[in-house]
Amino acid sequence: MSKFLLSLLMLLSVNQASATSLLQNQLTDNPSPYLALHGSDPVAWQQWSEEILERAKAENKLIFLSIGYFSCHWCHVMQRESYKDAEVAQWLNRHFIPVKIDRELEEALDARMIDFVEKTRGRAGWPLNVFVTPEGYPLYAVLYMPRNEFLKLITELQALWQKDTTGMMALAREEISEEKPLPSHQWNMDNAEQLTESLTYTALESADPLHGGFGEQTKFPSTPQLDFLLDSYHRQASAQLKTFLLTTLDQMATQGLRDHIGGGFFRYSTTPDWQTPHFEKMLYDNAQLARVYLRAAELLSRPDYSDVALDTLNFMQRELMVANGAMVSSLSAIDDKNIEGGYYLWTREVLKDLLTNAEYNIVNSAWLSNSPAHFDAGYLPMWRGEMSPPAGLSAEERKLLESARQKMLTKRQKVRRLPVDNKLLAGWNGLALSAFSQAAEIFDEPGLTKTADSIARYISQSLWQGDHLIRARKADQVMGQASLSDYAFVAEGLWDYFQLSENKQHLALLQSVINAAWKKFYSTAGWSLGSMSAVESAGRQGIIADGPQASASSVLLAVSYKVAKQTGDKDLEQKVKTALGYDALSLSGDAFWNASQVRVINDVFSNER
Repeated sequence: MSKFLLSLLMLLSVNQASATSLLQNQLTDNPSPYLALHGSDPVAWQQWSEEILERAKAENKLIFLSIGYFSCHWCHVMQRESYKDAEVAQWLNRHFIPVKIDRELEEALDARMIDFVEKTRGRAGWPLNVFVTPEGYPLYAVLYMPRNEFLKLITELQALWQKDTTGMMALAREEISEEKPLPSHQWNMDNAEQLTESLTYTALESADPLHGGFGEQTKFPSTPQLDFLLDSYHRQASAQLKTFLLTTLDQMATQGLRDHIGGGFFRYSTTPDWQTPHFEKMLYDNAQLARVYLRAAELLSRPDYSDVALDTLNFMQRELMVANGAMVSSLSAIDDKNIEGGYYLWTREVLKDLLTNAEYNIVNSAWLSNSPAHFDAGYLPMWRGEMSPPAGLSAEERKLLESARQKMLTKRQKVRRLPVDNKLLAGWNGLALSAFSQAAEIFDEPGLTKTADSIARYISQSLWQGDHLIRARKADQVMGQASLSDYAFVAEGLWDYFQLSENKQHLALLQSVINAAWKKFYSTAGWSLGSMSAVESAGRQGIIADGPQASASSVLLAVSYKVAKQTGDKDLEQKVKTALGYDALSLSGDAFWNASQVRVINDVFSNER
């Protein structure tokens, strides 16, 4: 036999052996709706576990960690373009260990990777794709990429890995720093007030005076910052701050960020005028915004903001609550016909067939105007043109508009379908419990109290395990890892529920949750969001920054202080004050993203000089 044939046979033998060891897709019928969506991909997706690192070491391969969530539009686009593509899948399967992560189940891991991509690329988002070394260190990260660019990237990256494995592992390892005790700072009333004044000034400097909100491009609700500014206004009212708050809250409530037919808020707007939303609806956004509008109604003397809050809570009850009383995570931006926003958009022809002439005319005047449709699939109802928002309408106009809205809602529910992420997450249900408990204290509506009761019962009976919290459960299957955020938001919800119920058993449960959280996630080196596994570990943080949700560490500190005052627990009170002093000087450089920390500093030290 010739040397050429012998070499060829040996090569074929090696390739056949490699083929038999290739991974298989593990995500078929996964209880996570997002992971199950990827169960038919030709990519051999693995579920995250510590064993993945061992396999990566044995095979000397990079781990391809792909993170997304069910209602993420660009996650679906990248799946369609790249993860369904045979050539891309073949390359990933042969040269990497592909792992798919539902960010809503692995919050600490997701936060670790978000921190890495922000530091290395200057921005973050989803889909988040991170190449991780077998030692567990992130090496390189990208967000959404078109198929050809992505294939070029993974080809070149694999070649670099083969050429200089040792050098690339050393490069990734440099980013990790060892844990050290944090420097401490002593707060008092004077410097706490100075910090508040500084943050208020900084926030107004970055405010959009025309449309409200922050920045001049993509607009998020920024609820942690709005909560802080409402506090700041309550402490010291100013015309400038009031104008900004009113502008922001009015624009979010009347433009495209809010669903005027079914209630509830979309995740964010891609334009600064709030008119072009990304259409996913998240439980955490709506729970937080309901609380913001409840508080603003009182502080700004705007009773119509209470209507917005109640409308949001009604949406949550109708479309997010399931039989056991808990609430699902999100509604997809993509409808069952694969149209982004299709569930919410209307053509004139459909409206003319559905409504009376009078109803159509008021809908056209109030919500459509005579401009072309803002989206390819039709109009998104929002307040436009010369027509005033609801308070400015006559009684007859309000009656007609409400009649039209009810018809549109009924038709939408009957003939349209919207995919649902039905995970029942601990932390997000904690936020919902807080919102319904606060509303039930204000309004004499038994339905609000009943919903708060049902969420509290779900948390206490299905998620709390005596000494620890479960992130999520589907039937008898536990999903994900409970993070500091779960403990913090559940604790906050239980505190507000205790204010409503005045039941000492609820206070006892709250104390157990708080004690477990301090034990699991806190040390003198700072806070960790999760279990600090090999991939997640990047050193602790003295202050966890705000994101779409308030800082988990700040929320836990705020609730712990309230409980300490309620129960007379001096040790817990001192622990809170000590923790607030860690890494405090970093607030002066980036206070905007630490608004929740500034709030709790003010609450704790407002009476101490």
